[in-house]
Amino acid sequence: SKTIIRDATPKELEEAKKRQEKKNPKPAEAEKPKE
Repeated sequence: SKTIIRDATPKELEEAKKRQEKKNPKPAEAEKPKE
């Protein structure tokens, strides 16, 4: 069966973001600029 490409809903985007973060966790320090 073909995958239908369409715009993801905000909920789907949020879920995908969470899955990606689980796969590639970023250290909290990387988020903030060093002072």
